[in-house]
Amino acid sequence: GGKYDPAAFGIGFFAAISIFTEDATLDLNGFTIAQAPEFALQQTFYSHIELADQPFIPNQGPHDFGDVITSATRVTIKNGRLGFSSHHGIHGNLVKD
Repeated sequence: GGKYDPAAFGIGFFAAISIFTEDATLDLNGFTIAQAPEFALQQTFYSHIELADQPFIPNQGPHDFGDVITSATRVTIKNGRLGFSSHHGIHGNLVKD
């Protein structure tokens, strides 16, 4: 690992999990993902699961996240629950299948 990309995380942690690959399965193993109320006050633009490497398509949104978006393809999310979120449970732009 290394430092977080300042372009991608310029507005903070916009997602708990970010998936931007092909043929992925996220098995929550019966667990629930929920945003803490204190974090929701600090990060109002948040998704539990983001299906891309950034929350906006290029040249859109409140911050420059980069010139190219990499989106997920053929993702399965199963066996769990999504609890409280200040914005989205699952979000993605240009996701396929």
